[in-house]
Amino acid sequence: VRLLVKIEKEFKILISIKDIYHYPTLTEMAMLISNFSSKKSKSKILNLKKESLLDSDIINNIKKKKHQETKHKKVFLTGATGFLGAYLAHQLLIKGKHIYCLVRSSNEKQGLIKFKNNLRKYDLWENRFEKKTTIVIGDITKSHLGLKLSEFKYIASNIDLIYHNAAQVNFIMPYEDIKAANVFGTQEIIRLASTQKIIPVHFISTLSVFDSWSFTKSKALESSDLDHSDGLFNGYSQSKWVAERMLKNAEKHGLPISIYRPGRVTGTLDIGEMPKNELFSRFIKGIIQCKACPDIDLMIDLTPVDFISSFIISASLKKENSGKTFHVYNPNRIHLIEVITILKKHGYKIQIISLEKWKQRLLKSTNNALFPLLAIFQDSIHNNQSLIELAQNRSKIIDSYINTELVYGAKLETLPKPGDLLDTILTVAT
Repeated sequence: VRLLVKIEKEFKILISIKDIYHYPTLTEMAMLISNFSSKKSKSKILNLKKESLLDSDIINNIKKKKHQETKHKKVFLTGATGFLGAYLAHQLLIKGKHIYCLVRSSNEKQGLIKFKNNLRKYDLWENRFEKKTTIVIGDITKSHLGLKLSEFKYIASNIDLIYHNAAQVNFIMPYEDIKAANVFGTQEIIRLASTQKIIPVHFISTLSVFDSWSFTKSKALESSDLDHSDGLFNGYSQSKWVAERMLKNAEKHGLPISIYRPGRVTGTLDIGEMPKNELFSRFIKGIIQCKACPDIDLMIDLTPVDFISSFIISASLKKENSGKTFHVYNPNRIHLIEVITILKKHGYKIQIISLEKWKQRLLKSTNNALFPLLAIFQDSIHNNQSLIELAQNRSKIIDSYINTELVYGAKLETLPKPGDLLDTILTVAT
């Protein structure tokens, strides 16, 4: 982002963050700048449906086997060293499950330390959990998850369920740079689920798969088919869309698949603890530092991480939920203007100014928490609109399972009002 600002200042041209990825060497960047007026995007047109096709050997593996019900004693979990992953691991452990955690580390000892420290960060670790935890050193971006084939087969033979939560969450990087973790990683999870026996897969996705303009004027239902990828301009959303389609393709051939689409994951119901680098934390801190907020029509859902994890694990262990898709988000959404009102009650002086003026102010604030994410507000994605402007058009109503039925492990009425939750988050985010 600092490079983009310097290029704009020096050469009087405005390039996007994607250009940095598409023209990564000094020679390529120099050529881009020299020929900027006649520049043609280096980005190729993505055929996301083609990207979601499964390898034929995986399809054959699925077809050859039949799923047999087990007691779900041993589970495989990816993304356990992340924010939501810590709470998913905790829920599984308190329910007595033995978890095999895929961790990227130098060895098992260091991997266990990394896993334990992540749970301790959120006050979730208990010493009794160690006996129920097996660390698997691997890499979601590698073939067979970075494991030796013998180890890959051993794990595939011994686990009963898979929770695929690992993902590279980045709203700036293009699809090509996220594909290895989010798409290829999902393919290898499907391979694991079908190489020795059929293992049900529980996939943690995102509501961002509905960021296509196809859903701006209609409800995005849990039953909605993901036929439309037009309008998905964000690499992260594109990658999760492809991953879901890939899993659905596997399901057609006989692999049990359940999908969970969380909304904006925030701090816990009681203390609001969440990572300071998370987008919403940065957004609040950035507004406070800037002493201004852009005038945009934006609705925000704030869903506590402990609510999401409790729902996912409880629902996943119910036989009748096999094959279902769930929207796990807080339907009590809050408008950005209400967020500013709450900030003012906390003593912060915040102006509401036009998006253009706000971007100019942010450009001059290199130490602002939002400066590294400037591209979200500045880069033209579609019809001269930035990602944040396109977000205003997102489906206003997203039908949710938790709107109409009892949530397993937590009732809807336990969800806090956004203002109350924001009060608890503020002490951490600022």
